Amino acid sequence: MLGLVYLKFLMKLLRLDPRWVYSTEIDARQVVIAATPDELALIANSLNESLEAIEDWEFQTRLGESHEAARALRSQISGLLDQLREVE
Repeated sequence: MLGLVYLKFLMKLLRLDPRWVYSTEIDARQVVIAATPDELALIANSLNESLEAIEDWEFQTRLGESHEAARALRSQISGLLDQLREVE
C-alpha cells in the first residue's frame, strides 16, 4: 500500500499593523506574510529551478522580473533560512 503525504501550507497574509508602517522594518508598499521554514525553502528552491531553467533573455518576459531580482530574492530567503537554522 502506498502512503500518501499530505502537505498543509501555512503561509498567510498578515494584517498590516499601523505601527509597522514607515518603521525601519516595514515599508507601506510591502506585504507581510507568515511562512514556515519549509515553505521558504520551497520558494527558494523554486526560484533556483527557474533561474537554471529559463534563459536570461526570456526570464523577464516569462516571470515578470529580472534574473538579478530573482537571484536577490533567493539570496534573501536563503539568508533567512540560515538565521533560522542558527536559532534551532
